[in-house]
Amino acid sequence: MSSPKRDLRPGVAPAAPRASTSLSVRRSCKRPGLPAVTLTAEERTLRGSYLGSGAPARDILRFLGLHRRGKMPVEKLLTRTIRLDDINEGFDRLADGAAIRQIVTFG
Repeated sequence: MSSPKRDLRPGVAPAAPRASTSLSVRRSCKRPGLPAVTLTAEERTLRGSYLGSGAPARDILRFLGLHRRGKMPVEKLLTRTIRLDDINEGFDRLADGAAIRQIVTFG
């Protein structure tokens, strides 16, 4: 089975098979690029997500379990560990794109 065609322009939903779900994840897009006729004719569902739509009461225990079983390598997501005194430099690195995830230590 071939992979669906992807259109990476802002606001344009990638081509997907019938009866699929399109997830809108772009913050900057004011209007989804999915025509109403496509939603109906292709039996599509449009679903949004706000900040990942996480539910901490459900997700944290699940994530801990995945990490303990080696299925979620948190260490690979971590850019660096910083001290609280260096928090401003940490924010600068985030803004510059030099860091993605940082752990702040309080001691």
